[in-house]
Formats: sequence, C-alpha cells, structure tokens
Amino acid sequence: MRTWLITFAAATAVALAFFFDVHSNYRTVFAKVTGDRTVQSVVKACEKATDENLKPKFEKAGASYPPKNITLVALKTEEMLELWADGKYIKSYMFTANSGDVGPKLRQGDGQIPEGIYRIEHLNPMSSYYLSMKVGYPNDFDRARAKEDGRTDLGGDIFIHGSSVTIGCIPIGDGPIEELFTLVAKTGVSKVTVIILPNDIRTGAPFMAPPNPPKWLPKLHDELKKAIAPYKR
Repeated sequence: MRTWLITFAAATAVALAFFFDVHSNYRTVFAKVTGDRTVQSVVKACEKATDENLKPKFEKAGASYPPKNITLVALKTEEMLELWADGKYIKSYMFTANSGDVGPKLRQGDGQIPEGIYRIEHLNPMSSYYLSMKVGYPNDFDRARAKEDGRTDLGGDIFIHGSSVTIGCIPIGDGPIEELFTLVAKTGVSKVTVIILPNDIRTGAPFMAPPNPPKWLPKLHDELKKAIAPYKR
C-alpha cells in the first residue's frame, strides 16, 4: 500500500508539473490573485503588469492612459476581441473557445454569442471563470425584435471572461482577462461599449444566420455597419 501511495503521489506531481508548464498562464495568474477577490484587490494585484504592458501601446497609438472611453469589438468568425481606446486601435485578444454560429442570440439555451451593440454592466471578480465582465444583453433592440417575433425567454448572463470554455460567452484566457478587467476598472464600466459582429464586416458582407435568418437581420446589420464605421485599422 505504501509503495502504491508513493507511486501515485509521484505520478500526480509529474502530471501537475506538466499541466502548469503547458498552462503557464494559470501559474502566473493564480499566484497573483487568489482567495476572496474584489475589484480593488484585482486592480491592486494586476495594475503594475497591466500598466507596463499597455502604456507603451497606448502611447504608440496616441491614446490617453487610462483612456476616456473604450470600445471592444468582438468578431465571432475570426474569434478575436479588439481593444480600442479613444477611437485608436490598441491590440487584440484571441478567443480561447467559441460557441454557436453566426447570427444573433434569440433565446435561452441556443448557445449563441449575441450580435449587437452593448454596454458593460458590471465587473465580477469572483467569476466561475476567474474574472468576468457582464455584457448588457439583451439590449433594447433585442427586446423589441423579440416582442415582434413573440419570443419571451431571451436568455442572459453573457460575459467576457477568463478560462477557455464557453456557452454563448466570450472567453479570452486568464492572463488577458486580468489585463482587460484592470483596464476597464481603471477607466470605468460606464465608458465601455461592446460591438459584437458575426464577422469582420469592415472587409466584407455580414454573414447571415443559417438556415432561416430572422427577417429583421438586415436592420441589425445596418446598425452594426454604422457602429463599426469609425473603427478601421
């Protein structure tokens, strides 16, 4: 029995070492922010690294730091989240997982990432996915179209968060969410806009939702085209 326990312990140690070597982001992240987190404690722990990483990018782009406003552009097909500050492109974060297909979110449980123009409602420092920022889905447009269609259960709880799993949310990994969470906290959630697109409609036509897109989808695409027009790289 003692030999078996020693062997098991050794194997476990090797497995954990391998995990933390491959997932080195986890090792860095959880060494910095653990326990009962608050927005303030996350900012305190992550501010230095965030400033060191982002300030040069802001200076190069000609944006103030912290900025007066932030726009996050999510491209579902490209699996990319762009950070814009004061109308200037700063950097991009890749999705670490994806969910659903092109096309707007219509109901609870459809697995869709929404498409539209949203606000950030609040920051969650104790998320099940490390840290998260709540996206204000459904918005007024979503509710109005649901009323027209006779839909009632639109779903909700859409977040930009850490980790690498999702059902309708936008995960960008633990290190990136630390950085973005800290920046948003320093800037103010009321100054953040989130534009979620089916694909990069700055370079091509919007992808339609298969197989039977809602009749109002062209109207949504028109709104998205207007919203994204100032954000050209």
